[in-house]
Amino acid sequence: MAQLGDPRRGGHRPVSASTTWPSRPASSMSRPKSALSQGTSRRSSRPPSVNSLTARFKNLQETVERNQETLKSHRHGLEMVVKSRQDRVQRMADELLSSIKTMYEQREAERNK
Repeated sequence: MAQLGDPRRGGHRPVSASTTWPSRPASSMSRPKSALSQGTSRRSSRPPSVNSLTARFKNLQETVERNQETLKSHRHGLEMVVKSRQDRVQRMADELLSSIKTMYEQREAERNK
């Protein structure tokens, strides 16, 4: 079997993709100009009171209360749906039972004639 350095094969190794570009350390890579401009102010458009812990806590508390009210109203709505379904099932069962009873009574009346 021929070796890579074999003179019959051309005597040199194939060029790999990693060696086609000179390797540069990450620190020498150029950064975008927007990242280099350090003279710009980093002021936010938000008011400073938004960043206070008291304001954040108050906002969280209001959100929790609003969510609890929503959950209570949804729970009440679900209870009403469950009750109406149970009533409908009970009504259908009663109607089925009464129709079976009527059919049974009619058959018994026909047999006794």
